[in-house]
Amino acid sequence: MLAIAIESPLSPDGLALIAGSQSALLEVFTPDEIFTLDPSELDVPAISFFVARADGRAVGCVALLDCGDYGEIKRLYVGPEGRGKGLARALMAALETHACLRGQRMMRLETGDALVAAVALYKSLGYAVRGPFGDYPEHPASLFMERALPGGAGHCLCGQVRFAYAGAPEWVAHCHCESCRRNCAAPFTTFLGIKDGAWRWLGAPPMRFASSPGVERLFCPHCGTPMAYRAERWPQEQHFYAATLEDPASVTPQQHVNYAEHLAWIALADGLPRR
Repeated sequence: MLAIAIESPLSPDGLALIAGSQSALLEVFTPDEIFTLDPSELDVPAISFFVARADGRAVGCVALLDCGDYGEIKRLYVGPEGRGKGLARALMAALETHACLRGQRMMRLETGDALVAAVALYKSLGYAVRGPFGDYPEHPASLFMERALPGGAGHCLCGQVRFAYAGAPEWVAHCHCESCRRNCAAPFTTFLGIKDGAWRWLGAPPMRFASSPGVERLFCPHCGTPMAYRAERWPQEQHFYAATLEDPASVTPQQHVNYAEHLAWIALADGLPRR
């Protein structure tokens, strides 16, 4: 069984993984060609150190450095016993989801052409070559890459309640039901469905209002902006209002729901399915 979690880089397992990573780098680079972080440098609040465990054994690691408007990947490593099993890809997925849920949308890394398997992995995940960034010098042994992460973020009118999600929405739909109209004081509203585990509240928590049995509507307690809808019939989904997104154009509605309750004076010719 594979489990990936944030752990201390100074634990015995963390130190062993970092030592393995360093040894692997020294097999293909000289010391002056290695731009990485030692265990003490990884043990700071700005860095999240992920450890992959297979049946409890530490088999791989990766670190995420918070650089403000982007995240940097450091120390991606899988030990010999864990290679060829997709562990590096799983570590990258965990790291990218964590970055997305902190509101970061860009990932960057420094590697080298000599790390053939690593470069192939990054390219398969959508990372593209770019120039040096941060404090990195131009170096013939270095290869710099970046990727914009799929996902989104949103906030209320006053900005106190914020959220972020990773990946693509499960669905996007216009809702015409009476309760949604009254909640938003609008002819209809638009939701995107995000699976639990792929979204996170940022900033102040929203307040909740039980609008009907098994249904909660979440809103900003300061400015009143509707933020989300939660229903027992969708126990593992959060439905966010598309209009609260920082980039509402980043999602595309796929259908109309509860269309039987639509207002007669709304004329729609978008050709989307209606149910």
